[in-house]
Amino acid sequence: MIALKKAVYDKIVGGMDESVHWGTAPAGTAFPYIVLNTYSIVAPEQFIGVADMIAPVTIRVTVWAATMEAVDGLIQELEVLFIGQALVTDTGNVMDVAPGGRDSLLDPDRDPAAGEVWQGVFDLNITYQRQPGE
Repeated sequence: MIALKKAVYDKIVGGMDESVHWGTAPAGTAFPYIVLNTYSIVAPEQFIGVADMIAPVTIRVTVWAATMEAVDGLIQELEVLFIGQALVTDTGNVMDVAPGGRDSLLDPDRDPAAGEVWQGVFDLNITYQRQPGE
């Protein structure tokens, strides 16, 4: 899974100018920025044989910006980077990358005095063949 996460991170960093963070961005990070989270429905220790090592993985890409237009533009850039493009990992094999859910909204937890904060969500649904121990 580390190889897959690295490949996604490297592809975004190499193709976009925004800062990219796993899990959460540090307080005070300037807009726009991107946060990545991984969701896998199969834990590595559950693999029994080679066929079991093919797993669906969702990487949720959350984009933060000051306007809805900026959020939507960044999500479109992400779609161009990933959909229909090769994603190469150091180990394992990416079999498919498909778009998942996509949405943008005004952040309900924002400080109204600080101005608008927009959040966009874009899911990458990846079919990944892991190597033993990943």
